[in-house]
Amino acid sequence: MLIHVEPSVPMDELVRVALAHNVLPQVVLEFPGITAGGALGGGAIESSSFRFGTFFDTVQEVDVLLGNSGEFHEKVSRTHMPDLFHCLNASYGSQAIVTRLALRVVPAAPYVHVRYLHFGSLEAATSAMESIARLDDPPDFLDGVGLSSTSAMVVVGWLTEEKPELPFLSLRRNRWDVWFAWHLHDLARK
Repeated sequence: MLIHVEPSVPMDELVRVALAHNVLPQVVLEFPGITAGGALGGGAIESSSFRFGTFFDTVQEVDVLLGNSGEFHEKVSRTHMPDLFHCLNASYGSQAIVTRLALRVVPAAPYVHVRYLHFGSLEAATSAMESIARLDDPPDFLDGVGLSSTSAMVVVGWLTEEKPELPFLSLRRNRWDVWFAWHLHDLARK
Protein backbone atom coordinates (compact mmCIF):
# COMPACT_ATOMS: atom_id res chain seq x y z
CA MET A 1 0.00 0.00 0.00
CA LEU A 2 1.14 3.52 -0.77
CA ILE A 3 0.31 7.00 0.42
CA HIS A 4 1.05 9.90 -1.95
CA VAL A 5 2.22 13.10 -0.31
CA GLU A 6 3.51 16.52 -1.29
CA PRO A 7 7.02 17.25 0.00
CA SER A 8 5.96 20.08 2.34
CA VAL A 9 3.66 17.91 4.47
CA PRO A 10 5.02 17.60 8.04
CA MET A 11 5.25 14.17 9.64
CA ASP A 12 2.54 14.81 12.25
CA GLU A 13 0.05 15.81 9.54
CA LEU A 14 1.04 12.82 7.40
CA VAL A 15 0.47 10.47 10.34
CA ARG A 16 -2.87 12.13 11.21
CA VAL A 17 -4.18 11.69 7.65
CA ALA A 18 -2.76 8.18 7.34
CA LEU A 19 -4.41 7.10 10.62
CA ALA A 20 -7.75 8.38 9.32
CA HIS A 21 -7.33 5.67 6.65
CA ASN A 22 -6.13 3.07 9.18
CA VAL A 23 -2.55 3.01 7.91
CA LEU A 24 0.84 4.31 9.09
CA PRO A 25 4.02 5.17 7.21
CA GLN A 26 6.52 2.33 7.60
CA VAL A 27 8.93 4.78 9.26
CA VAL A 28 7.60 7.67 11.35
CA LEU A 29 10.20 10.33 12.07
CA GLU A 30 10.73 11.32 15.69
CA PHE A 31 10.28 15.06 15.16
CA PRO A 32 6.71 15.91 14.13
CA GLY A 33 7.60 19.00 12.09
CA ILE A 34 10.01 17.31 9.67
CA THR A 35 8.44 17.34 6.22
CA ALA A 36 8.35 14.36 3.88
CA GLY A 37 10.52 16.22 1.36
CA GLY A 38 12.88 17.38 4.10
CA ALA A 39 13.24 13.81 5.31
CA LEU A 40 14.14 12.67 1.80
CA GLY A 41 16.53 15.54 1.07
CA GLY A 42 18.04 15.60 4.56
CA GLY A 43 18.51 11.87 4.91
CA ALA A 44 16.33 11.47 8.05
CA ILE A 45 18.92 9.21 9.63
CA GLU A 46 17.66 9.94 13.16
CA SER A 47 14.70 7.57 12.64
CA SER A 48 14.61 4.09 11.18
CA SER A 49 12.93 0.72 11.52
CA PHE A 50 14.55 -2.65 12.11
CA ARG A 51 11.92 -4.07 9.74
CA PHE A 52 11.78 -1.44 7.00
CA GLY A 53 15.09 0.45 7.17
CA THR A 54 15.40 4.21 6.89
CA PHE A 55 12.80 6.69 5.70
CA PHE A 56 14.39 6.60 2.23
CA ASP A 57 13.95 2.83 2.13
CA THR A 58 10.18 3.36 2.41
CA VAL A 59 10.00 5.77 -0.54
CA GLN A 60 8.53 3.86 -3.49
CA GLU A 61 8.71 6.63 -6.09
CA VAL A 62 8.93 10.39 -6.55
CA ASP A 63 8.08 13.04 -9.11
CA VAL A 64 10.85 15.59 -9.62
CA LEU A 65 11.73 18.75 -11.49
CA LEU A 66 15.41 18.86 -12.41
CA GLY A 67 17.20 22.06 -11.50
CA ASN A 68 19.72 22.03 -14.34
CA SER A 69 17.28 21.47 -17.21
CA GLY A 70 13.77 22.07 -15.93
CA GLU A 71 12.80 18.58 -17.06
CA PHE A 72 9.95 16.97 -15.13
CA HIS A 73 10.17 13.25 -14.38
CA GLU A 74 7.32 11.17 -12.97
CA LYS A 75 7.53 7.94 -11.00
CA VAL A 76 11.29 8.02 -10.50
CA SER A 77 12.08 4.85 -8.54
CA ARG A 78 14.60 2.12 -7.86
CA THR A 79 13.74 0.64 -11.27
CA HIS A 80 12.85 3.76 -13.32
CA MET A 81 15.77 6.21 -13.45
CA PRO A 82 17.48 4.56 -10.43
CA ASP A 83 20.56 6.81 -10.55
CA LEU A 84 18.38 9.90 -10.12
CA PHE A 85 16.26 8.18 -7.46
CA HIS A 86 19.24 7.20 -5.31
CA CYS A 87 20.97 10.57 -5.59
CA LEU A 88 17.92 12.28 -4.02
CA ASN A 89 18.56 10.73 -0.60
CA ALA A 90 20.39 13.26 1.59
CA SER A 91 21.01 15.53 -1.41
CA TYR A 92 19.69 18.59 0.47
CA GLY A 93 17.68 19.56 -2.59
CA SER A 94 20.74 19.99 -4.80
CA GLN A 95 19.65 17.44 -7.43
CA ALA A 96 16.00 18.19 -8.05
CA ILE A 97 12.82 19.68 -6.68
CA VAL A 98 10.59 16.90 -5.40
CA THR A 99 6.90 17.48 -6.13
CA ARG A 100 5.43 14.15 -4.93
CA LEU A 101 6.53 11.18 -2.86
CA ALA A 102 4.85 7.77 -2.73
CA LEU A 103 5.57 6.18 0.65
CA ARG A 104 4.89 2.59 1.70
CA VAL A 105 2.43 2.21 4.57
CA VAL A 106 1.33 -0.58 6.90
CA PRO A 107 -2.03 -1.27 8.54
CA ALA A 108 -2.51 0.71 11.75
CA ALA A 109 -4.09 -0.29 15.04
CA PRO A 110 -5.61 1.90 17.75
CA TYR A 111 -3.04 0.92 20.38
CA VAL A 112 0.57 -0.09 20.84
CA HIS A 113 1.34 -2.66 23.52
CA VAL A 114 4.74 -1.68 24.94
CA ARG A 115 7.21 -3.62 27.08
CA TYR A 116 10.31 -2.09 28.62
CA LEU A 117 13.33 -4.35 29.18
CA HIS A 118 16.12 -2.98 31.38
CA PHE A 119 19.72 -4.19 30.97
CA GLY A 120 22.87 -3.54 32.99
CA SER A 121 25.04 -2.92 29.94
CA LEU A 122 24.85 -1.71 26.37
CA GLU A 123 26.22 -5.05 25.20
CA ALA A 124 23.43 -7.00 26.91
CA ALA A 125 20.79 -4.67 25.48
CA THR A 126 22.28 -4.96 21.98
CA SER A 127 22.35 -8.75 22.21
CA ALA A 128 18.72 -8.81 23.32
CA MET A 129 17.69 -6.50 20.48
CA GLU A 130 19.45 -8.70 17.93
CA SER A 131 17.68 -11.79 19.29
CA ILE A 132 14.28 -10.06 19.32
CA ALA A 133 14.72 -8.81 15.75
CA ARG A 134 15.45 -12.37 14.56
CA LEU A 135 12.28 -13.89 16.08
CA ASP A 136 9.98 -15.72 13.66
CA ASP A 137 7.24 -13.26 14.62
CA PRO A 138 9.15 -10.11 15.63
CA PRO A 139 7.46 -7.11 17.24
CA ASP A 140 6.32 -4.12 15.22
CA PHE A 141 8.66 -1.74 17.03
CA LEU A 142 12.07 -2.18 18.61
CA ASP A 143 14.19 0.58 20.08
CA GLY A 144 17.19 0.78 22.35
CA VAL A 145 18.24 3.69 24.51
CA GLY A 146 21.57 3.81 26.31
CA LEU A 147 20.99 5.60 29.60
CA SER A 148 24.53 5.20 30.95
CA SER A 149 27.44 2.77 30.65
CA THR A 150 25.64 0.47 33.11
CA SER A 151 22.02 1.00 32.11
CA ALA A 152 20.16 0.52 28.85
CA MET A 153 16.48 0.17 28.04
CA VAL A 154 15.04 -1.86 25.18
CA VAL A 155 11.53 -0.80 24.17
CA VAL A 156 9.46 -3.44 22.37
CA GLY A 157 6.07 -2.66 20.84
CA TRP A 158 3.23 -4.44 19.08
CA LEU A 159 0.30 -2.85 17.26
CA THR A 160 -2.91 -4.13 18.85
CA GLU A 161 -6.66 -3.69 18.78
CA GLU A 162 -6.85 -4.17 22.56
CA LYS A 163 -6.31 -1.34 25.01
CA PRO A 164 -3.21 -2.15 27.10
CA GLU A 165 -3.73 -2.52 30.84
CA LEU A 166 -0.58 -0.56 31.64
CA PRO A 167 -0.74 3.20 32.27
CA PHE A 168 -1.17 5.25 29.12
CA LEU A 169 1.84 7.32 28.06
CA SER A 170 1.00 10.31 25.89
CA LEU A 171 3.23 11.69 23.17
CA ARG A 172 5.41 14.66 23.99
CA ARG A 173 3.52 17.58 22.46
CA ASN A 174 4.82 20.66 24.29
CA ARG A 175 8.31 21.85 25.14
CA TRP A 176 7.51 21.60 28.86
CA ASP A 177 6.38 17.96 28.63
CA VAL A 178 8.66 15.27 30.02
CA TRP A 179 11.00 13.83 27.40
CA PHE A 180 10.60 10.12 26.70
CA ALA A 181 14.21 9.50 27.76
CA TRP A 182 13.38 10.78 31.25
CA HIS A 183 10.46 8.36 31.36
CA LEU A 184 12.94 5.55 30.59
CA HIS A 185 15.32 6.79 33.30
CA ASP A 186 12.46 6.63 35.82
CA LEU A 187 11.56 3.09 34.74
CA ALA A 188 15.20 1.97 35.01
CA ARG A 189 15.36 3.20 38.62
CA LYS A 190 12.38 1.02 39.67
